[in-house]
Amino acid sequence: SIVAELTKNATSENKLQTTRDWSNLADRQAGENWFLVGESAGFADPILSAGLSMAHLGGREVACTILEMDRGKLDANWLREEFSKRQAHRIITHIRFADYWYTANEQLVDLKDFTTELARDAGLDLSPESAWDWIARGGFIHEDMQIGTASMSLSAIKRSGQFLRDIAVESPLEKNNVLVLNLEGASWKDRARFLGGAVTRDQCYARGERVLPIRDAFAFVVDVLQKKSKLPDILDYMAAEIERRRGDSAFMAGISKVPQAVDAMILDGWITASYDPSVPLIPFEDRSKSLRWNSDNKA
Repeated sequence: SIVAELTKNATSENKLQTTRDWSNLADRQAGENWFLVGESAGFADPILSAGLSMAHLGGREVACTILEMDRGKLDANWLREEFSKRQAHRIITHIRFADYWYTANEQLVDLKDFTTELARDAGLDLSPESAWDWIARGGFIHEDMQIGTASMSLSAIKRSGQFLRDIAVESPLEKNNVLVLNLEGASWKDRARFLGGAVTRDQCYARGERVLPIRDAFAFVVDVLQKKSKLPDILDYMAAEIERRRGDSAFMAGISKVPQAVDAMILDGWITASYDPSVPLIPFEDRSKSLRWNSDNKA
């Protein structure tokens, strides 16, 4: 074999070593004329099997970054920093989750406690149960306005939770009917958006490690919640806006993401959700595909 050939002249030093943690993260993700992608950038034990997805996502972002550098419209150092920050965050999320998953011998109670620490590091104050929701079955808002984290969509994370443990998948909209926009402690900042072979400098709200892009479905939700807070009123307002803007194809294309956007904003702390017994709950039929609810309203 290849290994036998390479070691045929080797001698043993009688020094045996073992490791229980082979996860790693490179100190730097990018520099002058170079970028790291895939396992050269870092490796997390693949408890969620996201290695190839993360490698492809990192490769796409590198390609967009290089093309944007060639155009010369954005600062090259800023582009490298944005790429590095996002890729390192993806890898660290998987490393911390996988590390605890194995070292805790899959004890769910301990795992919930640990995810509380993860949430706290991201600037959120969550109970163990809420923190488990936050990391194991969704609630992240990706910088490119995808709903998920570390290359995994919200629906994929929910499905993973069912395999890892018997976790019920429930939307906050099923038990809350008052939604209040919460931007306390957030700052307005620039962020990189990687799309269509280009990088644009967009703006978002940022609080800790959490970001809230003000575009598309998220911008629509923010606009609505600045005017309404009770769920029936919110849905009536949305229905009127949808009817008024039916000729706007870009707007209509993003409407199907609104229910998941609201879910994610609640779980990430951008919306404070509560229940008012004097206000009816809205039984949603299918939050993942369209904005529908069982009432006389139409959308």
